[in-house]
Order: sequence, then structure tokens, then C-alpha cells
Amino acid sequence: LEQSTGLALAETECCEIYYYETSAAWLDIEAIIAEADREAEAAIQKMQVDFTEPITMLLMPRVLGHGGFAGGELYISYLDRNYAGDSLESVLHHEMIHELDRRAGGEFRPTMLVEGLAVYHSGGHFKKEPIYPRAAALLHLGWYIPLPTLAEGFYFQQHEITYLQAAALVEYMVERWGYEAFDAFYRDITPPVDGE
Repeated sequence: LEQSTGLALAETECCEIYYYETSAAWLDIEAIIAEADREAEAAIQKMQVDFTEPITMLLMPRVLGHGGFAGGELYISYLDRNYAGDSLESVLHHEMIHELDRRAGGEFRPTMLVEGLAVYHSGGHFKKEPIYPRAAALLHLGWYIPLPTLAEGFYFQQHEITYLQAAALVEYMVERWGYEAFDAFYRDITPPVDGE
């Protein structure tokens, strides 16, 4: 472990994990290291992309957003009391998929498909769940959001619904075309011209 300004660093097969000394992550770092390596291996297999460089992550002693986000690095909430209700396994996997997806590239990756891919490969949002049956229930409950609405303003709609519908769409495309064809389509999308 390397220490500087209250941060410690643990280097694993997949990752450089920064965490605050005396935080919950500091107490559980060995288990977190093992989980990070497991989730990285699972993400690599699902995305069919390997890490060319380690993933940098910061374990935060507070909840931001819904427990994690990715933007070149991973920011993962890790507290002694998990009031967000998510699991480290799910959040790590979801955010690692985002990072591998970003590294795999593509000129324009629509948010709906970016989030849908992460939930699809994670087997659910916040927890393992049957994506198709839950998405179908949205229609019966009157909670379905039309796909054009999701495509235009994904983050402005109800969080759990958008992620579930996006994952169902990705699952449908993968089952219909196969993963390689879906990935080729996804990576070949070009930006809209003049907002269309």
C-alpha cells in the first residue's frame, strides 16, 4: 500500500484502487480487492474486450448518485452503512462495463444503449433480476416510456424505469442479432446531424 494525503492505494490485477485511510473501505480492502478482480474478469468475458491498462477507481465514503459512476476512472461509494441498497458486486460490474465500453470506442454511443449495455451485462440494475419480465410489467403498469422519449432525454426520466427498458432493448437486440452483430452496430452509430 502506498500512502499520501489520507489516501491509500491498492494495486490489483485489474485496478488501481484508491481509498481513504480509516474509512470502511480501509477496513474491508482485502475483500474489495478480491471482488474487483472477480468483477473485472467477468466484465472482460462479457464485453469480449481486455484491459490494456489498469482501471483507476476511487472508493468514496459517501453516496453520490446511485452508488457509482464512470468517466475515465470509476468512482464507487463504499460506506459502513449501505443505505443506497446496492451491492458492491453490482456497482463494480456496472461501472467496469462502462469503462470497457468507453475503451472499446465508437463515434457516437447513445446514452440509452450505453446504460442498457451496462445493465444487460450486469444482469440487472442494483441487483440480479429478470430483465424481460420486469420490463414487460412496466407496460402492464402503465409506466412504459416510449423509446424516442428515452433516446432524447434518458436521464430526465424515472431512473429505474429507464435503465430497465434500456437493458431490455439491448437484450432483445443481442438475442435477435447475436452479440457480435449488436456490437458492430453499436460501435458504428454516427452522431445525429443538426439535432436530428
